[in-house]
Amino acid sequence: MGGTASFTTSDLSTATHYITAVYNGTITSDILVQAVRDEVVVGLTSSKSTSSLTEPVTFIASVPGGVNGNTVTFKDGLNVLGSSLLSSGKATFMTSSLSAGIHSITAVYDETGLNVTSGIVIQTVNDDLSIDLTLSKNSAKTKESVTLTATMSSSSGFIPIGTVTFKNGTSTVGSATLAGGTAILTRSFNAAGTYTITAIYNITGLASASEVLTVSRTKSIEIATAANPVNEYADLKVYPNPFSDKLHFKFISPVDAQVRIDLYDVTGQLVKTVFDNWVEKGVLYNTEFIPKTMVSEMYFYRTIIGKSVFNGNVLYKK
Repeated sequence: MGGTASFTTSDLSTATHYITAVYNGTITSDILVQAVRDEVVVGLTSSKSTSSLTEPVTFIASVPGGVNGNTVTFKDGLNVLGSSLLSSGKATFMTSSLSAGIHSITAVYDETGLNVTSGIVIQTVNDDLSIDLTLSKNSAKTKESVTLTATMSSSSGFIPIGTVTFKNGTSTVGSATLAGGTAILTRSFNAAGTYTITAIYNITGLASASEVLTVSRTKSIEIATAANPVNEYADLKVYPNPFSDKLHFKFISPVDAQVRIDLYDVTGQLVKTVFDNWVEKGVLYNTEFIPKTMVSEMYFYRTIIGKSVFNGNVLYKK
C-alpha cells in the first residue's frame, strides 16, 4: 500500500543476517546487513560485601557480549566512584574510601547506542577499627629513650595500613608507618615534665586513649678524681688550681634547689655561666669549664646553691 511493504520478526538468531526484499518475484532490493547479538547484561559482585573502614574492596563487573575497551562506570547511589575499561568481558574497580554505613553500588556499561546498568550490590562498611597505645615505660629521665607502640585492629580481622602520628596534647611527637597493624616510634624527651601521649590514625583521625609519661631531670653521677682540691665548702669542690685544660665544679645540695655557677675575669666581666639548673638534694653533680682562649690569668667564680653563696678564685696556666 502506498508503495511500501513492511515485515516484523523477533525470530532472527544471534548472527549476522543479510536481508533482501523481492518484489513480485522479479526485482530484488539491495542487501541490508542485520546483526543480531545476545542481550547485554551487566553483572556486579564485591570482593567482600561487609568490610571495615579504610579496608580495600574490589568491585567486579561482568559484561558477556560487551566490547573490550568500552567503559564501565561504578557508582555509589548517584555518586560516581570511578571507572575502568572492559577487558575479556570484565572490569574491576578497587576503593578503600567508602565511609562507614550501607552503600548501594551499581556498574554502568557504556557503548554507542547502549547503556546498561547492573543490579544493586549492597556494600556494608563497619566503623570497627580500634587503636591501642602502650609505652615502654611511664617514667623516664631526660634524654632517655622511650618506645611508643600503637596497635590497630578491627573486628573483621582487617589489618589497617597507613601511618600513625603520636602527639603530646596538640604537639606532634613523631609519626611511624603501620606494619602488620603496628606502628613503633622510639624517641627521647629533653625537657622534664608530664607528657600526655596519644596515637592518631592519619586516615580516619581515630585516636587512642592517652598514656601519661613523666620525665624527670637526669642526675649527673659522673665523679672525677679530685687531683688537687683547694676550695671545699661543705658541698662544693673546685679543682684543679691552677688549671690548664679544664676546671671542675663538683657539688651536692642539701635540699632540692636551683644551682647557678658563674665565672668572671679579673675585670669583673662574666665569661660564662657554667651551670644553671634545678638539682635534687643528696645527688652528686659534676660540671666543668673548658677555656677555648685565654681570657684571663685569674678567674673568679660565684656559686649559688639555693640560699647559699660561694665565692672563690682560680689561676689559669696555659
